[in-house]
Amino acid sequence: MIEGTGTMEYTNGIIHLLRGDTFITSIKINIGTKLNPSYYNLKKGDCLYVGVMEPNQSFEEAVLKKKYDYLSDTDSEGNTLLKLDPKDTLNLQVGKYYYMVKLKSIDSSGQECVKTVVPPTQFFLEGNNVSTYGDDRYEIGKYDVDPDAYLASLAQ
Repeated sequence: MIEGTGTMEYTNGIIHLLRGDTFITSIKINIGTKLNPSYYNLKKGDCLYVGVMEPNQSFEEAVLKKKYDYLSDTDSEGNTLLKLDPKDTLNLQVGKYYYMVKLKSIDSSGQECVKTVVPPTQFFLEGNNVSTYGDDRYEIGKYDVDPDAYLASLAQ
């Protein structure tokens, strides 16, 4: 389950995010029940993988990938914080994507195991496909936009 705030709308797991905005949210892994939740906090050796994929694209070929471990930032309850920086989505086309979250951990017998903790869920990237870069306008997909230069131009 993912809960949080940011420049987005979150309803029933579906995320609507404006392209180029910062987004921070907690990733809560419920190992209890819906009525009596208990949340898993990453420990040494665990890795949490987040992927944003185009429709019919595999997790391994995600257009946006994030990896977190037990040293990553957490909320006040110890849940891992997922952070999307502006440059993460700046060069993506607006439209419908899917996100998925997987946990890689070591079980009690020492075996590595991977579990999908958030199945493929809709992720809508909103805005337009034009990015401002200085005084010129570039259509995303037609030209490459340097995210760092674009963000620096916003700060001026």
